[in-house]
Amino acid sequence: MKHLDSSQKKLLLPLVGLTVLGLIGGFVRYLHLTKAFDALGLAIRGNLYGPVLTALSVIVLLGLGAAFIAVRFKKTGLCSAAIGTAPKMTLIPATIGTIVAMLAAIKMLADSVGSFSAWGIICGLLFLIAAVVTLPVLRKLSAKPSTDSPIGSASLLIVFWASFRLIEIYREVSANPAIGIYLCDVMGMIAMILMFFACSGSLLGKIPAHRLYLMTAACLFFGTVALVGKGLVCVNAVLTPAVLSGADLLDACIYFYGFTCAISIAATFFFPAAKESAPAETEQ
Repeated sequence: MKHLDSSQKKLLLPLVGLTVLGLIGGFVRYLHLTKAFDALGLAIRGNLYGPVLTALSVIVLLGLGAAFIAVRFKKTGLCSAAIGTAPKMTLIPATIGTIVAMLAAIKMLADSVGSFSAWGIICGLLFLIAAVVTLPVLRKLSAKPSTDSPIGSASLLIVFWASFRLIEIYREVSANPAIGIYLCDVMGMIAMILMFFACSGSLLGKIPAHRLYLMTAACLFFGTVALVGKGLVCVNAVLTPAVLSGADLLDACIYFYGFTCAISIAATFFFPAAKESAPAETEQ
């Protein structure tokens, strides 16, 4: 904390606060998934978990909206948000998440090949490609943006995969009339898409740093809610006679990947930017 200036300390508090809220919301989401729906997946009347999650989400959305408006009128410290030259150690969370994502993608591919599922093979390949390009993209983020950078263009592959994954979620749950059973997953995936899209825009020099900060903050809440909710469901299945669902485990791996990437992206805001070297004097 000592090396942070006053503006950076102001940026740290919202990220920590939203992560803590995400952890609380994630536990509520776990209770929501395990106690608020019957065997057919229909909502049980009178449960309070859904309204609590809705209230938390609305509060966070209103807060992010207010921050965005304040930035537009330059009435907040977020205007000073800048991407610094972060050391390689800040990539440790994303590295762990990427390894988990690669293993999940390989497992998805193996299962899809075994069952001759063309859709599954496409989803697995896209996920694997996204995981492979993640670390170069995040490493490039703290360097000087370049509009002609191939890494900047490659970052759009992650956005494409995340968007494809959102379609897959809708495809899997479209027949279920209980929106609450998948709404948190959808919100977590949308937040991840916006974060990676803002990351691509920043690499291509088209999106200011404060917008990437806000999208990362959103992912730290909505992504954490989805991760903790599905993660605890998987842990509960391991510790009890319940059957561990492959779909739940895949979801947990995907949201873990997004969460760790959000941590690494957030870290770039707390290091000084590289100083541009002075141009060499021309010989007379």
